[in-house]
Order: sequence, then C-alpha cells, then structure tokens
Amino acid sequence: MSKGRPVVKDYSFLEDKYVKSWLMGLAAKSQSNYRKQFGEVLAFVQMSPTEMIEKRVRDLTSQNLSERQSFELKFREFKARLEAR
Repeated sequence: MSKGRPVVKDYSFLEDKYVKSWLMGLAAKSQSNYRKQFGEVLAFVQMSPTEMIEKRVRDLTSQNLSERQSFELKFREFKARLEAR
C-alpha cells in the first residue's frame, strides 16, 4: 500500500442512490475504476456521497468565495496527495 493512501474497507457507498445513478451511465471499465477509487475520495473528504452533494448545493449558493470553492480546493489537495505517492 502506498504511503498516505486512505484504506477503504467500507464499500457501502455503492448503495448510495447518487452513486448508483452516476455509475449507471458509465462504461463497464469506468464503473470498475470508479468503484475502486471513489472510496479513496470519500475517505479523504470524510463524507458520504449524499453529504458531498448536499454540501456542494449549499456551497454554490454561498456568498463566501471560500465556501463556494471548497470542493475545488479539496480536489486540488486530493490530487496533490495522489501525485506525491
């Protein structure tokens, strides 16, 4: 296992209604890759898929620029962690 890589043991996120809907529209290989890797994203942000979506909707209506960009900033942080492996 790579240093700094979140350990994903709980794949219950695959039962989330948003994840099911999202995966349904993807090719089989993409579905497989996302199933393997999306758990790392969830472990990193420490939220369920539904919590992520609800927060994103709230953030987009915020007048606070930091809140509006919270997921963009988290994505950059996650990407930097992946690149540092």
